Amino acid sequence: MKETVAKLKKARLTVLLANLIYFLAVLALGFLIFVKGRGGLLYGLVAAALAAYLALIRPLTVRYKRTAREGLLRENVCRGMSDFTYLPKAGFTAQEFQEAGLMAGDTGKAFLSRELVTTCKGGFRLKMADVTFPVRKDGLNAMFNGMLLHVTNDSATFPELRLTSGETDVPPAARALLEQLPELSGCMFLPGDQPLLRRETVEAMTERFCQERLYPAEWQKETEREIFRLGAVAENGPAPLVGSPVLFGSSFFPELLTLPENKGGNVLLKKYPAQVRTVCIADSAELLDADTPEVLQQLEALARQKS
Repeated sequence: MKETVAKLKKARLTVLLANLIYFLAVLALGFLIFVKGRGGLLYGLVAAALAAYLALIRPLTVRYKRTAREGLLRENVCRGMSDFTYLPKAGFTAQEFQEAGLMAGDTGKAFLSRELVTTCKGGFRLKMADVTFPVRKDGLNAMFNGMLLHVTNDSATFPELRLTSGETDVPPAARALLEQLPELSGCMFLPGDQPLLRRETVEAMTERFCQERLYPAEWQKETEREIFRLGAVAENGPAPLVGSPVLFGSSFFPELLTLPENKGGNVLLKKYPAQVRTVCIADSAELLDADTPEVLQQLEALARQKS
């Protein structure tokens, strides 16, 4: 991590110096035009300055942004995983989305995916990328912007889950799985748009949920009726800031499987406030989500400041 941060600082300094030199050169060129007036030589210098920007300054800046994004993904989001690759111009295909039932067949031309990341850990292969495609919301045309996370494991069999028109159709096999595995005491809803969320924080939530008590049977009865959510102490008020991830005990599975259309786990948080337990962290920045490229850049800058 320290080596990556050192490289990023060096690259950032190089980009800043290059842009500063270019700015001073353009400023001097503008002064010459103001003093000397028009001339063939000055026009040649303007063309040379533009060519220098396109050939040197702009590519240097683009490479730095790519290196910074790759470093953040490698050292923060995918830390501890192997065979990491990052392809900023690659992504999922429209056909993959259509075959999964996530997108209508006639909207493929408006589909966009980029920032492809692949990695693996313990037999699981992970593939994720940003996606943008048209959807219908409240009878109106809209654009969905988010991230798709695709996890595969050749030695595991997962029940099929198909999304249709905003509804989650959970097949009987998944329901039977929850009934046949009593040791499955909870499930966590973990969004993919919180780049500053640390693995240690998720582990701490899981440990809090699975903390051993004197009698295991009593522990299971207690935790199956609880909901754990991540939070942070607010600076300007007694109530903590709350957000995701959220960990639901097993007694909430039936209601999670039958949530109303376009409704999420917040329905249960509002319905059972007495069962909600907040796991507070010191850094509230882990709760921040990136819904736009601009916000993601701001969080990247914040991550560099903290490193």
